[in-house]
Amino acid sequence: AEEDEEEAKKAEEEAKAAEEAAAKSAEEEALRKAEEERIAAEEEARKAEEEAKAAEEDAAAKAGEEEAAKKAEEEAKAAVEAASAKAAEEEVARKAEEEAKAAEEAKAAEEEANAASDVEDGPSSEGMLKFDGMSLKEIDQDKFKDELRQRFVENGLSPKQSNKIHIELRAGSVCAVMRGPTNVLSTVGSIDPSKLHVMGCVPKAMAWLAEQALSLGQDLAGGAATAMSKGAVAFAAGAAGVVGAASAALGAADSAEHDAAAKAAQQAAAQKEEEKRKSEEQARKAEKEKQIAEEAKAAEDASKAAEAEAAAKAAEEEATRKTQEEEARKKEEEAKAAEDAKAAEAARLVEEETAAKAAQEETARKAEEEQSRKAEEERKAAEEARAAEEAAKAAEEQAARKAEEERVAAEEEARKVEADAKAAEEAKAAEEAAQKAEEEQARKAEEERKAAEEAKTAEEAAKFAEEEAAQKAEEERIAAEEGARKAEEEAKAAEEAAATKAAEEEAARKAEEERIAAEEAKRHEEQAKAVEEQAAAKAAVGEAAR
Repeated sequence: AEEDEEEAKKAEEEAKAAEEAAAKSAEEEALRKAEEERIAAEEEARKAEEEAKAAEEDAAAKAGEEEAAKKAEEEAKAAVEAASAKAAEEEVARKAEEEAKAAEEAKAAEEEANAASDVEDGPSSEGMLKFDGMSLKEIDQDKFKDELRQRFVENGLSPKQSNKIHIELRAGSVCAVMRGPTNVLSTVGSIDPSKLHVMGCVPKAMAWLAEQALSLGQDLAGGAATAMSKGAVAFAAGAAGVVGAASAALGAADSAEHDAAAKAAQQAAAQKEEEKRKSEEQARKAEKEKQIAEEAKAAEDASKAAEAEAAAKAAEEEATRKTQEEEARKKEEEAKAAEDAKAAEAARLVEEETAAKAAQEETARKAEEEQSRKAEEERKAAEEARAAEEAAKAAEEQAARKAEEERVAAEEEARKVEADAKAAEEAKAAEEAAQKAEEEQARKAEEERKAAEEAKTAEEAAKFAEEEAAQKAEEERIAAEEGARKAEEEAKAAEEAAATKAAEEEAARKAEEERIAAEEAKRHEEQAKAVEEQAAAKAAVGEAAR
């Protein structure tokens, strides 16, 4: 019983091991197939990626050629535009230089006139207006001065009085130091600072510089009465801290105000008549000079325009010549490349023909060798057949001898049967024992059959596992095909992205060209505006002089 149990256990373990081995083998086979399919899918994806990359490189090369051609055309166009722009810039620079020179001359004349006027108008003083929140480096100083003078005129000063004030801008936010006749600066000091805003900034109240304010207070204290208003005198003297001088000056101003006003009116009338005559004379002279300058400028403009047109035409011809040379060189290179490709194709055909001929010769040689081998095999088969025939004949003789020997042995056996009959009874007892043993063997056979059935069940399970692994491998193959399809779609998307990228680069290039053109137009507009401002300043200076 223990032996039977041990054998059954062993059979069960063997069946289990067989089942595990079958399942493991099926799983390994499925994994191997799946790995092969994955490698094949990766290879296909790699090929698709390489093809997409090659297509992208071809597209990039084509786009590069087109871009190079376009760039050459743009360079030629830019050369023409640069020549024209350079001529225009030179003309503008020359005009700006002339206008700056004229402005400097006018400014010098204005300062001389102001200096002469200061001598005529008596003592001068210095005051300062401080504009906080501004930087001297960030403003246009000439424009700042012009706007400040405009505020003076808007708040009571005449253009002539405004021009008598010399303005110097200093750092420290922006400090406008004013130098001019004391009575004019006193009028400025009496103006509300909120009305003197320049470039959106309101100054602090005017401060008199110490020495001039003290001198003013001393002059007023000594009886030097003027036609200034009481408020202006009080402001001037009070700003310097000279309280006693201010009181004395007010008394002197009250007593001498009428006489000084009459005298000043007579002098002003005479001076106005003289200024009117001089102004008319200067206007006639300026008109004549302006006419002469305009005629000279027109002649010079015509000359410059002709030179610029000639330069532009020469640049355009040079650009056209270079473009033609570049096209001829490209055509020559393309013809050479075509010839090289043709020669390479001819060489390839010759090489293929030579290889085919060599392959035919090799095939013929192998066929001859195969025929020789078959003939040798047939010869060996014939020899083996003869040897087999001889062996059969010897075996027949041996069988006859053996039959004779068996006959003799049978006679001997018959004699032995008689001797064995006695032992039959003994054999019967042995047979009963054998029957029991046979029954035991049958039982063992039944157990082995059950073990076989279990093994069969395990085999069917292994087969089911194999089928399931095959199904899984099929699903993985389908997934691999799906991955390959996705890779192909991605490659196609990459090609479309390359085309889109080329379009985006073209749009970016056009946008850059438009931006450059806009900047160029803006620069020309700023230059024109600067010229207009200079002309306006010049006109203002002329108007002030008039």
